[in-house]
Amino acid sequence: MWKKKAKVTDQTATGQGPVSDGFEKEGVGIKKRSKVPGVMITQYVEEIPDGKSHPDFTRKPIALTIQEGKFAFFKALVIGDPEPTVTWGRNNGDVSDTSKYVTKYDTATREHLFEMANVKPEQADTYKCFAANEFGRAVVTVVLNVIEVGFKKAQADSQVQPVADFKSVLKRKSKIRPKMEKKEDGEIDPKFWELLISAEKKDYESLMLEFGVTDFRFMLKTLNEMKKEREEEQAQFIENLANLKPIEVGPDGCATFTLDMDLIEQSSRIFLYKDGVMIPYSKELGDTIKHSLKIVGRKYQFSIRDLFPDDAGLYQVDVEDVNVFSTDFKIPMVDFLVKIQECKAMEREDAVFECVLSQPFGKIMWVGKNLPLEAGDKYDIEVSEDKLIHRLIIKDVAMVDKGIYAAVAGIKSCNAFLVVEADKGELGKKKQRKTTRAGGAGVDLTAIAQEQAVKNTADREVLMEKVKAIKNERAANATTAPDTSAEAKAKVKGVDNSQTGATKQGPAVKGSDHKSVDNEGATKQGPAVKGSDHKSVDNEGATKQGPAVKGSDHKSVDNEGDFDGSGEGDGGSGNSGQSNNEGPPAPTVPGQPVGDSTGYSIKSGLSDLFALRGKKGELVCEMSHDVDGAWFKDGEKLSTTGGIAIVKNGTRHTLTIHKSSEDDTGVYHFEAGGFKSEAKVTVGELPSVDADDLHRFSKPVTVKVGQNASWKMPYTPQDNLEVKWIKDDKELKDGGGVKLVKEVNHSRLLFRECLRSDAGEIKIQLKNPFGTIEGTSRLIVLDKPGPPEGPVEILETTSTVIELQWGAPKDDGGSPVTNYIIERQQLGQTIWKKMGDVAADKTTYRDRNVVHGKLYIYKIYAVNPEGTSDALQTEETMAGVLIFAGRPGAPKVVSASKTCINLKWEPPEDDGGIKIDGYQLEKRKKDTAQWIALNPVTEPIEVLEYAVKDVVEGAEYEFRVSAINVSGAGEFSLPSVMVTAKNPNMRPTFKDPEDFMVIRAGNSVRIKVLYEAEPPPEITWMKDNEPVSSFIQIINTEGCSQLVIPSTKRSDSGNYTIVAKNKVGEASFDIEVLVTDEPKPPGAVELEQIVHGKVIVSWEASPDQELDNRLYYMVAEHDSSTRMWHTVADRIFDNSYTANNIMPGREYHFKIYAKNDMGMSDPSMSPTWGINSNRIPININTPVEVSFEKPPSVLVPLKMHSPPKGFQMYMTCAIRGCPTPSVTWHLNNVCINGDSNYYITNSYGVCSMYILRVRPKDSGEYKVVAVNSFGKAECSTKLVVKD
Repeated sequence: MWKKKAKVTDQTATGQGPVSDGFEKEGVGIKKRSKVPGVMITQYVEEIPDGKSHPDFTRKPIALTIQEGKFAFFKALVIGDPEPTVTWGRNNGDVSDTSKYVTKYDTATREHLFEMANVKPEQADTYKCFAANEFGRAVVTVVLNVIEVGFKKAQADSQVQPVADFKSVLKRKSKIRPKMEKKEDGEIDPKFWELLISAEKKDYESLMLEFGVTDFRFMLKTLNEMKKEREEEQAQFIENLANLKPIEVGPDGCATFTLDMDLIEQSSRIFLYKDGVMIPYSKELGDTIKHSLKIVGRKYQFSIRDLFPDDAGLYQVDVEDVNVFSTDFKIPMVDFLVKIQECKAMEREDAVFECVLSQPFGKIMWVGKNLPLEAGDKYDIEVSEDKLIHRLIIKDVAMVDKGIYAAVAGIKSCNAFLVVEADKGELGKKKQRKTTRAGGAGVDLTAIAQEQAVKNTADREVLMEKVKAIKNERAANATTAPDTSAEAKAKVKGVDNSQTGATKQGPAVKGSDHKSVDNEGATKQGPAVKGSDHKSVDNEGATKQGPAVKGSDHKSVDNEGDFDGSGEGDGGSGNSGQSNNEGPPAPTVPGQPVGDSTGYSIKSGLSDLFALRGKKGELVCEMSHDVDGAWFKDGEKLSTTGGIAIVKNGTRHTLTIHKSSEDDTGVYHFEAGGFKSEAKVTVGELPSVDADDLHRFSKPVTVKVGQNASWKMPYTPQDNLEVKWIKDDKELKDGGGVKLVKEVNHSRLLFRECLRSDAGEIKIQLKNPFGTIEGTSRLIVLDKPGPPEGPVEILETTSTVIELQWGAPKDDGGSPVTNYIIERQQLGQTIWKKMGDVAADKTTYRDRNVVHGKLYIYKIYAVNPEGTSDALQTEETMAGVLIFAGRPGAPKVVSASKTCINLKWEPPEDDGGIKIDGYQLEKRKKDTAQWIALNPVTEPIEVLEYAVKDVVEGAEYEFRVSAINVSGAGEFSLPSVMVTAKNPNMRPTFKDPEDFMVIRAGNSVRIKVLYEAEPPPEITWMKDNEPVSSFIQIINTEGCSQLVIPSTKRSDSGNYTIVAKNKVGEASFDIEVLVTDEPKPPGAVELEQIVHGKVIVSWEASPDQELDNRLYYMVAEHDSSTRMWHTVADRIFDNSYTANNIMPGREYHFKIYAKNDMGMSDPSMSPTWGINSNRIPININTPVEVSFEKPPSVLVPLKMHSPPKGFQMYMTCAIRGCPTPSVTWHLNNVCINGDSNYYITNSYGVCSMYILRVRPKDSGEYKVVAVNSFGKAECSTKLVVKD
């Protein structure tokens, strides 16, 4: 087998190993943890200044396992301010040799690189990367493993470990032998034990068969001892090991095997071996290495990508020096002769993918959308009897089933798309399950598989012919050999037919003398038992030694003239080297010729016989020569009796049992000429079933589509009874819609959700060695019929009758069609009208209710007791012949412009007696021959006029028109006169211009005027009847003229006139432009009273009054009783106002404002009115002045609230103060007035806060703060939100 080869040094975990000198700094040493795992940071100072930082790694180097001689490198990214200095080191050695170690810095990527070209095994070590500046240092370790080419792992271990620890050195040796090493005598291949330890119990038998191990008890005993020892070894490094899954190829084409493992130390090394040789794998580099390890929690998954045949072998996983898992990867040599093809299927159909393999394969993997598929309700997986044709059936496909599907056989695969097309049935109606299948390979797979099977058989026959030729050559050599002595016949050891002389020694048991010679003259030693001397010669003259028992002397010759020894007995040791008749004759292979040098041979030996009780049984043996022989049963010689007849007819010897019974069961053999042929006779009965059960089974089973169908067949329990269910000569397998149950005394079959395709003959076949009986039933699946067979033939079509004929449905749904339903739709309408029913024996229909020239579509449905079929639809069919309308009048031009030409025409004089549906209009450009349709026939112009807008300005066109009826478009009219697409001459006109504009001084003004004129007019702008200034921009475009003043001033006010003039006429329009600004306030205000109760308020004019003719004034007043200002007059265009209702004893004040289109000026204040100068002053004390001003105070404080989560909450309090205080709300001392989650109001001192739905984060202390110029007041409460 194989040995593991590698050199791997001991790893040092993060933080272990010696610390490199030269980087330590005296003073503070504060250890800190980095965000990057595995990085250790030491901070040199207690406080780092603002803007500065200690070093740290943003990307650390990655551990690397690499083969000797390759290029190795580490990368790291560091940060820090000031820029850290990066150095590299290793635990065991230095890195100063620049020929081996190169340090680089990439300024573009800011990566620090440490490179090792042509890496050597001695460079395997734990490396460290240091990043340091004045504030600290960061350190990270990384491991480099080097796999030495051609270096044995055992040698590497012996170098690392002390010599005294010899037992541990032996443990690290590979238990798997290299392929070229030979096994010792009787040694079981170590690969067997490695696989057995990791295998499940159900796989023990197959492994024993593969490696030729026969002693089951010995295997179990040894396995338990090895498992116990292995578990003790694993306990040093592993806490728990479970879920060992053997290697298998997944849907992605990669081979994977997994195990669940808890390591005691996470730094323990994990090794991967293939056939005993260590192979590199990667955890980080992904696709760059063939083998990879993915660790998720405690799950370890090893993957092998880009599979090839040489990837087959034994894969092992070791933790340190202890094996934990072994799995054997076998790759079958198979390829695809026919690959799966793209499949297009309608919704609710079945889709089929099928392929043909080059070699028989029991089960391939089917993959859909990167997931393995299994047989079930959705999928059926079929395999042909020769295991060459494999088929995947996707049942009842839906839109979600579309995608890529693949077939995987070994490491070979092929894939194809499944395209699902929507079933555009009637809207709102559930689509019915279809019984059809889509897809397939498109070729005769059976023929291809048969051809491949014949080819495989031919290849085997060629090999057999080669063997036969060698056999004949050996037989000829044996016939001409002069040495006929007994010693020469028995002594085979040393025969050299191929001049090799190689000796192969196998295990032997004490006292045995058991030898054989292979076809190359080599002696092979097989197992023997004490005292045996047993020899055989193979098909090439070599002696093969089979197992023998103490005292046996047994020779046999196989079908190719070889000796093959096997037997049992209790006698003493004998000598099988003598060719005499003293011992028992050699047994023969049934039907094969056997002979020796005397010339006698058995041409055809006996075969085992299974005879029916009460029936005749016959054993026949044919010799090569006419020689007498004897028949024996169970060792007793037989003769002709009443029940047995022995007949010799030349070389043919026959034993006939006239009426077989249980007494005739036994072992029979025939001896003649020193040879023996043996066979076993067994007497029994055919499988037994009750006649009534068989009669009940034979009755047909009738179900409807979608229902289940089942059968049950009771039978008498028997040994070796084989039960098969067959449908239409194909054996049914359990899976998909088929459920098979086989019990001791009965068997059941179930079809789930039957389809029409499931209908057919159902058989149950009961078979034992004595014969076969069958029971036959039939499955009838009832469904609505299929659509009538088309296409529909039109037998007759006239102006009054349309006669149709169709075919009966191919599938009547399991029950006879009772009638047909006919529906009709007139073309252009949406309603389907039922015309009538037709009896099932008629497949024609005459529709007499038609209109001449109309087009009709028909639908024909078949009806049976289960329902109505899908429709068979006809093409458009016209009643009678086509009749076209006559020629309309030539189109006349109503008007023309550069964008549109309006036409009208007269209807045709002769409409043919059929209604005209509309008209088709065509145009032709001058100097071209092509007529272009302006509307399709299916969209006729229903009126006698049309506006043609698809024209080019200045181009000339002519037009023609045709009438359309149910028969189509008739003959075109004569063309119209040529007309040019251009506007007619017209006097300039303006389109809805503005006549007044107000602009704020300093802003730009744009006066835009639209006009129509043909030809284009000449445009002139005037201001106050004078040409505009050159600083004013004039922009003229087609149909539009603009006057632009970039920055206006008051002098730009005036009347602007636009004048448009062409050869047809002239037009003008005036626009008044007022450039103004916010007015200045009026002058001094005077008050005068002429009449009691009235005061005349007069003021000087605002300075802007002369510049703005739209300026006016507003007067506001307040008296001592109200202390509030209110407007008493507005839009005053002079400079005085008379105030009424002036009360004596009150003081009055007036404000005068100037207003215009831009806004309002600041006010001009009047003197106080209301001092009574006639009153005699009274000398009294001056009254005390009363002030209403006061600081804020809380009238009603906030209350505590505890609303549930999600409820609304309303919180309120009352505040007073003069002047009115400013109120703010706070949550946990944070102002929330601007938060949109809170609705806050203040209405005359009532302060409220509303929350629509309270949240847990709304809990806290709420505070209201009121502030004015005299002071501050506040109140608070708490809000607790309940869950």
